[in-house]
Amino acid sequence: MITSLELEVDIHFPKLFLDGEYRSDVRFRGLPFINKGSFNLTLGDVSMTMKLTGKPFIKEDESYIQLQHFTMSPKIESLDVYASNLFGGNKELANAALSIANKYWFIFYNESLPYLEEKWDILMTDIANNVFLKVPYDHMFPPN
Repeated sequence: MITSLELEVDIHFPKLFLDGEYRSDVRFRGLPFINKGSFNLTLGDVSMTMKLTGKPFIKEDESYIQLQHFTMSPKIESLDVYASNLFGGNKELANAALSIANKYWFIFYNESLPYLEEKWDILMTDIANNVFLKVPYDHMFPPN
């Protein structure tokens, strides 16, 4: 029987496209900017090593794995950001903000990465455990 799981997976995406809806409540110099709209992110050349660690347990005479961590630290070569209805629809402010975000995204990303890694670990561990807790270890990783 295994005593622990340590799995590393290297992955590369030439291009990723993410989109969705956002809502924000921001104050700038006392002025409220309550916004909602759509956003999209186009990421280029994304690579990462995903690291999964877990402990085995027995259920109904079969071994399963409960993940404890699912960590990743994506390296991104390029990022293009778009969001609609920024600053209450003020096109000049929106264009300026998007221009800054698209020019200096790497600074924002690198500063946010420790926080994002912590949140991704929690989220991805939970998502992956939906599989690992239901599928026996030998079915995922056959001995032969």
